[in-house]
Amino acid sequence: MFTDDDNAFTTTIVPSLPLPEPPTIEPGPTLPPPPTAPQVPAPRGWLKKTWAIVGIASGFFPYIVPGFFALRSYTNWITGKKNKALFAWVWAGIGLVIWAFLAISLVALLAGGGWDGLSSVPSIAPHAPKLPALRLVFRDDFANPSSGWQVGVQDADATPGYVQGTYRIAYSDAASNGTLALRVATFSAGLVSVQADVRQVGITTPPKSAYGIGCAVDPSHLYSFVIDPGDGEWRIVDGSGNTLAEGWDVGAVHGGPTVNRIRGVCDSRTSRSTLIMFVNGREMGEAHQDVAPKAYTTMFMAIAPSGATVVQFDNAVFSAYAPGASAAALVNQGLLDMMSVQPADLSPDHVMTGLIDQGDQVAGQVTLDLCGASFPSESVRVARRQIRVDDASGRSVFETEAVLYQSPAATARAFAELQRAASTCRSRFMPSPVGGAPPLLTVIGPRPDRAWRSVAGVRRLSFDVTERDKTGHSFHQVLVYLRKGDVLLGLYFDQPNRQPPVAGQSTLEGITMVFQSRLAQLPPG
Repeated sequence: MFTDDDNAFTTTIVPSLPLPEPPTIEPGPTLPPPPTAPQVPAPRGWLKKTWAIVGIASGFFPYIVPGFFALRSYTNWITGKKNKALFAWVWAGIGLVIWAFLAISLVALLAGGGWDGLSSVPSIAPHAPKLPALRLVFRDDFANPSSGWQVGVQDADATPGYVQGTYRIAYSDAASNGTLALRVATFSAGLVSVQADVRQVGITTPPKSAYGIGCAVDPSHLYSFVIDPGDGEWRIVDGSGNTLAEGWDVGAVHGGPTVNRIRGVCDSRTSRSTLIMFVNGREMGEAHQDVAPKAYTTMFMAIAPSGATVVQFDNAVFSAYAPGASAAALVNQGLLDMMSVQPADLSPDHVMTGLIDQGDQVAGQVTLDLCGASFPSESVRVARRQIRVDDASGRSVFETEAVLYQSPAATARAFAELQRAASTCRSRFMPSPVGGAPPLLTVIGPRPDRAWRSVAGVRRLSFDVTERDKTGHSFHQVLVYLRKGDVLLGLYFDQPNRQPPVAGQSTLEGITMVFQSRLAQLPPG
C-alpha cells in the first residue's frame, strides 16, 4: 500500500490467475481443389488476321494444297493452339508476288493486243556505260566554207560541199558503196565522240536512203552510225560494210525531212572495241569487236542512197578523251589547228610554210612581245601553234599563233598585260625577249580596229607597231589578238599595206572577222 498525504490513494496488486488450455481442433476431411477456369485465347489483331486470310486465299489460288495448310495454320492460331499462323503468313507474301506478276502480265497483254502483243513488249534500251569526260577537238557549223571538209565532185554521182551555212552531199543516182566526206582532225585518241544534225532535203527515188556519221582510224578501219528515216532503222557498220548492230525505233528516228541528231562513240582503247549509237539523245544500242587498240583521227559524213537525194549536215562536233593534263596534247589534236590559218585559206600565189621553228613548243618560246615589257602570263601557257605564210619570194606576209592557257582568267590576264605594255611604252631602245634579237625602239600608232565589227563572245585587241633597231632598219606590223575562254589567237600582219587575201578576204578587218568567227565556235568558258 502506498499513501500520499496530499492526495492519498491505494493500489492493490492482485496475483495473476492461471489461463485455461486452448481447445484441441481435430483435422477435418481433405477438400477438393477449386475448379480451373476455361483458357481464353490471347487477343488476335485485325492486321494479323487479314494477313493470314490473304495467305489462305493465296494457298487456294492458284494452288489448292497450300490453301488447306494455311487454313489449318490460321485455325490453330485463332483457337490458341499455336502462337503464330506462320504458314498462312508466309503464303500471304508468296501470293502477293504471284498476283503482282499476273497483274503485270495482264496489263502487257491488254496493251499489246492479245497474246502476240505480250511477246512484243518494247525492251528497255541498254544503259550506256559511264564515259570519262571528253574534250572538244572541233565544232563546225559550216559557216566557214574553208573549215576543212571535202568539196567538189567526189565521183560521177556524188558532190559534197558547203551550201548556205550547212554541208551537203548531193547524189544524182544510186551507188553501190555510198560516199564518205572526211575531215581529218590532226588528232589521235582511242576514245572519241562524233555528232551531227542530219536531215534529208532531197527526194529519193525510191524513197529510201541510209545516212549518218562515223569515226575512222584510216580507210580500212572505220565505223559508221547510220539511220534510215523511212522505217526507223538504225545500224552500226564497219568499214567492210558488215552490220555489227541494228534495230528499229520509229519513236526515236524521225521520218521525212525532220532533223535527226546522230551521235556515235568509238572506244578502241583496249583489244575490244566498243561502239555506242545515239539518235536524238536516246541510246539505240552498242556493238563490240575484238581488234587491236586503235587511235581515231577522222570524223566523216556518210550517205548510201538508193536513188537521187540530197542529205544536209550541220553542227558537227568531234570530241575526244584527254586524260590528266592533256590540254597540252591538243597542240597536235586539232583544237589549236582549227583556229589557225588553213591551206584552203590561201591563194595559189602564197604558201603556208607550216609551223615555224619550235612553233609547237612553250618552254623557252615567246608569245607576247611588245615594247620590251615583261609578261608574267607567259608562265601559264599550256600549248601553242604558230604558223607562217610566205609569198612567192619566201617573205613572211602573215602568221597565226594559237595559244592554249590554263584558264580563261589567264587569257584575260594576258590581255591586261598587253594593254599595260602599250600604255607605258617608252621611246627608247629596249632589250627584246626573243633570243638573239637586238634592242628595239617601238612606236605604237593609233588603233587600227576602232571601226571594225565585233563578234559576240570574242574579245579583241589591236596594235599598229613600228620597230627600229640601232642600225636604222625598221619593221611595220599590225598585231591583232583575239581571245575566248582559255584560247588566245594572235594574227600577225607582216605586210599590212600589201596584205594578200586570206579565206577570200583582202582587208585586215575582213581577215580578222574570219578568225573571230572560228574562235566563236569554241564553247563558253
